[in-house]
Amino acid sequence: MTTLRTRIFIIFSIFFLFVLAVSIILIVINKQKQAVIETTSTPSAIDFDNFTQDKISAPAAQVTPTQGITVKQPTTEEQMKNAAKQIAKIFVERYGTYSTDNNFSNIKELDTMCSRDLWSVLSSRITDTQVNNGFVGVTTKAVTSVITSWQTDKAIVEITTVRTETKDGVTSSKNQKATVTLVNVQNNWLVDDAKWGQ
Repeated sequence: MTTLRTRIFIIFSIFFLFVLAVSIILIVINKQKQAVIETTSTPSAIDFDNFTQDKISAPAAQVTPTQGITVKQPTTEEQMKNAAKQIAKIFVERYGTYSTDNNFSNIKELDTMCSRDLWSVLSSRITDTQVNNGFVGVTTKAVTSVITSWQTDKAIVEITTVRTETKDGVTSSKNQKATVTLVNVQNNWLVDDAKWGQ
């Protein structure tokens, strides 16, 4: 028979080995998860210079899936339309998202996306004074975009948005349309006008 001291030592040894084995397993699983996350992560910053027409590239060749269906390459016009819709959506989301704490940064960020005429109108709205009537914040998310008028040098895009407003601690949401007019200047789509609708 083993002594009480020997039995206690054996029990503690088994418990210690069990805890050590579980710890090693958890470390290995965690490292595998981190490796998957690192390989699938995307950059957090968007370079808006890449949305110009001359920097948007089409796929190099047609891709034929194993089912035998041929994927159609987008035409130059389709690429231009997609670029115009993308710029319009980004513009509306930035222009429509603001708070009393951001000191007009939403408008300042639109400088490179606007025509000179629109920028002169928007920049005139930037003031150095802040009115302190409590916090108001609005977040705008573009849901759909439809081109309602198209020419190679001008496009009108209608954007449907969801706007969420927080005012005095109360949050409310509403759908609102925006009509964005874009002009193509040296293969770059620039917003020339934007109007909120109902």
